[in-house]
Amino acid sequence: FLNYATESVFKKGLTLTLQRITYNETTVVFEVISKGEMWGKPYQNQAAIVFDIQGDRICSYREYLAIIYTLPS
Repeated sequence: FLNYATESVFKKGLTLTLQRITYNETTVVFEVISKGEMWGKPYQNQAAIVFDIQGDRICSYREYLAIIYTLPS
């Protein structure tokens, strides 16, 4: 997905900064901030990426995004 997004939407690249990792026996949450240029305009967003774990495998994945927006130029 990141390769597609970088080539199509974020041609100058997209930077992900890890803010926090929270976990327990069954769930891992990565909180990230993404920044870049989306179709030539400044872009910034926040996301929580969640993996549910069973044993040694990921059994589900979900992602929660902040409101997607572009910054004023």
